[in-house]
Amino acid sequence: MPTHIFTVEGNIGAGKTTFLERLRVVWPEAIIVLEPVGTWMSIKESDGSSLLDHFYADKKRWSYTFQTAAFLTRIMDTERILQCLPDTERHRIILTERSVLTDRHVFAAMLHKSGDMTDMEHDLYLRWYDRYASKIPIRGILYLATNPTTSLERIALRGREAEREIPKDYLEALDSQHRLWLSETTLPVYTLHSNEEAAIEDLKRWVDQQARGV
Repeated sequence: MPTHIFTVEGNIGAGKTTFLERLRVVWPEAIIVLEPVGTWMSIKESDGSSLLDHFYADKKRWSYTFQTAAFLTRIMDTERILQCLPDTERHRIILTERSVLTDRHVFAAMLHKSGDMTDMEHDLYLRWYDRYASKIPIRGILYLATNPTTSLERIALRGREAEREIPKDYLEALDSQHRLWLSETTLPVYTLHSNEEAAIEDLKRWVDQQARGV
């Protein structure tokens, strides 16, 4: 049986990592792949500034570089998990924190729309995407619905230096782009409004039904 990959989506500060860490406890059979933020922050210039720092400080200069790095690291992390699975376990559920789909349909699309990624850069990015994205087959989308105000409050609480200056209008634009993408995708989408136990049990049933093609 094939491995079924579901991507957990939501705005910056939507609580994706916290949610997945909770699922790791209550759903031990599922394989969790967190977003490689640590990798992005470990790629540094000689002055100690990270790739993530540069992206938020100057999107026009760093959008293409960052989106290429995000795409590459997501694929590497997911492929590493797939390669480690024994043949007898290739039917398992994998839950990823965002995916290459988010990079293309939310972040790269929005950066291109704003002019921070040029037409040429976007064309190059899509060539990368079209060549390699098929290696990560996504079965469905789990969307954590969070309003931008809540997202901004959570970003302030976690205190990442690179995110310190993220404005609310950027979060509002991301929220709109997420909703646009999800309204147009042909993949099944499950929208979650809470982390309560009953909601998580409903989510698990939905994932199982999608994996079995019910």
